[in-house]
Amino acid sequence: MTMKRKSLISLWIILGCVVFSSAVFAQNEEKVTVRDKNYQANIGNLKFKSFGLGFPGITINSVMTDTVFMLNGWGKVMTLSVEDAPDYITYKLIPETLNPNAEGKLIITYDAKKKNEYGRVVDHLNLITNDTVKSKKRIIISPDIMPDFSTLTEQERSNPPVIVFDSTEMNFGKLKEGDVATIKFPFKNTGKRTLNIYSTKASCGCTKAETSVKTVEPGQSGVITVTFDSKRKKGEQSYHVTVISNDIKSPSKMIAIKGMVEQVPK
Repeated sequence: MTMKRKSLISLWIILGCVVFSSAVFAQNEEKVTVRDKNYQANIGNLKFKSFGLGFPGITINSVMTDTVFMLNGWGKVMTLSVEDAPDYITYKLIPETLNPNAEGKLIITYDAKKKNEYGRVVDHLNLITNDTVKSKKRIIISPDIMPDFSTLTEQERSNPPVIVFDSTEMNFGKLKEGDVATIKFPFKNTGKRTLNIYSTKASCGCTKAETSVKTVEPGQSGVITVTFDSKRKKGEQSYHVTVISNDIKSPSKMIAIKGMVEQVPK
């Protein structure tokens, strides 16, 4: 074999290795990039796919489990622990220490029966780490807990209670800043079984809601009174109240208030 031919073969071998190495590097780079794209929420050096859980479909008698996925974006080993979890939330950290660029899981189990509250609730778990940027990471848990209809008989399902409001939206007009508006929402049980009002939850701390009765027999009526405090408010206002009941077709019913608050000159 001539020297020229040997040199040509060597050159092709080198080029082949370069192409192969580039392909492998590109493939590995793409894998890392794809994985990192899944972790778009950061708290300090810890990355999350999401640092909130909603437990969709949860009912008052449910025990549900979901997972928070994490990635250590730090150049150091990160230690993990959970602080002061309530008794209706249990958890498992896998693992409890994360190497740099390693993935982990926080498996959370939520016991709605122990929580014993209807509607949208917000809880937190504090994830404690040795991260020097932000050591405490707050995990948000916000299930919307609905009544459990799974044990109803066919007869009960075919003769349900039905909540009907005279109006589901009311305008309180104009208020001076600091005034309080009281709005009443009459309702009636037009169904064939006892209506139970489990919860009335307002969308803002400035608004409160109370029901005149919690059990309403067929054909009977009640009133939900909504109170709006306009302190530190100005301009157009709009809020809602979620009414949770044992109306099978509409267990979560929304009523709304709106109006205008005029700022008082100082």
